[in-house]
Amino acid sequence: MEEKIVIIEDMSLEGEGIAHLEQGTCFVPYALESEEVVIDDISNDNHKLRARLVKVLKESSRRVKPKCPYFFKCGGCQIMHCNYDTQCLFKELKLKRIFEKQGLFLKIEPCVQSQEFGFRNSIQLKLEIIDNQLQVGFYERNSHKIVDLKECILCNEWSKILIKDIQLFYAECDKAEFNIKNIHAYYDQNQKGMLLVCQTNDGKLPLFEKFYEILKNDFKLGLFVAQSYENNTLLNRRTIKYLMGEKLLTIKANDKKLKIRPSDFIQTNPNVAHKLLKDVCKIMFDQEVNVVIDLYSGIGLSSILFASFVQKVYSIEENRSAVLSATENIKLNNYEDKILATLGNCNQDLDKLLDEKDLKSKLAVFVDPPRIGLKESIISKILKVKPSCIFYQSCNAKTLAYDLKLFAKLYNIVSVTPYDMFPNSEKLEILVVLTRK
Repeated sequence: MEEKIVIIEDMSLEGEGIAHLEQGTCFVPYALESEEVVIDDISNDNHKLRARLVKVLKESSRRVKPKCPYFFKCGGCQIMHCNYDTQCLFKELKLKRIFEKQGLFLKIEPCVQSQEFGFRNSIQLKLEIIDNQLQVGFYERNSHKIVDLKECILCNEWSKILIKDIQLFYAECDKAEFNIKNIHAYYDQNQKGMLLVCQTNDGKLPLFEKFYEILKNDFKLGLFVAQSYENNTLLNRRTIKYLMGEKLLTIKANDKKLKIRPSDFIQTNPNVAHKLLKDVCKIMFDQEVNVVIDLYSGIGLSSILFASFVQKVYSIEENRSAVLSATENIKLNNYEDKILATLGNCNQDLDKLLDEKDLKSKLAVFVDPPRIGLKESIISKILKVKPSCIFYQSCNAKTLAYDLKLFAKLYNIVSVTPYDMFPNSEKLEILVVLTRK
């Protein structure tokens, strides 16, 4: 296999090194800008040239030895091989490039940093039996082959204990009956509480009592099962069934209490997620906001935080389970008189809200949509009501950029701030603040 020596001239948006060959641009995982490296195994993958990094001849000063022993196999992290300040700079530049490609030439604020390791409160593990040995871990990069792990250092010690318990259950049960394909676990370290969902092909879990007995020695546990689909690790929340233990957990977020269920979406990095919302609250307070419309409001944390200093919050969420949790959380924090939580379509129910409510007070709109961004019809309705300020939280810079161009017709983009919700990966969270022209 022919080897080549190349200079890495740039970094891709996915955190890969970029070199230029006679055949075209080549992407080299684990290589850093300015490095001289040896590559081989050059292949054409979906019309992109890719190569394997063989050796680094001249290292970048930004390169570090990854703390995770699985990094160069596991597909969970992409940029652990560069120091943390460089990771944050990479995310700032990534955001700037995506925006400029859409014609948005904006100042990008410094990335709000996180602790590098031990920050995650949840994990999704893949399971497969090979030669009578249970493999527990994550997929390899660009593969469906499982990297067998002992722990994930992004999660802290609890992931090590969980994987040990899974292996113990496998060792003690009838191998013919072991049918778990994926495990989704949420962990609250304050009470060692865990909500654990096992995905199986048929939505049933034989010997779940034995699994529960093993796990309950280490965790305050709620055990659930859900149906899995071939080659699909996404959790179909509608198929989740309660088995044993806790049906929900009550956790603390900032100074608020929250009830959460296994079907609820919770940000994986609570410290950074709460920092982002506290930053929003400070700006709203400084802007003397009186009323907030909270779209895609989830289990109610953002609405509850806003309600601590505004007169009224109108929240809309499309997930039934999340609204059930939100309603309980609003009551738990004594905000029934200040928050109106609606289960519905953010497009259709925003219409009803705008028709029925007097929104002449100083109004802010907070949106945290799915990765696909906002529909143009929702943006049009927000523009029609003319809030004094808009807060847009996003995990997808490309759809965010598209939506911002529509808002920019009537609004100034005051600030664009990346938050490092996902250290050691190429992903980021973004908060954009807009004010009316």
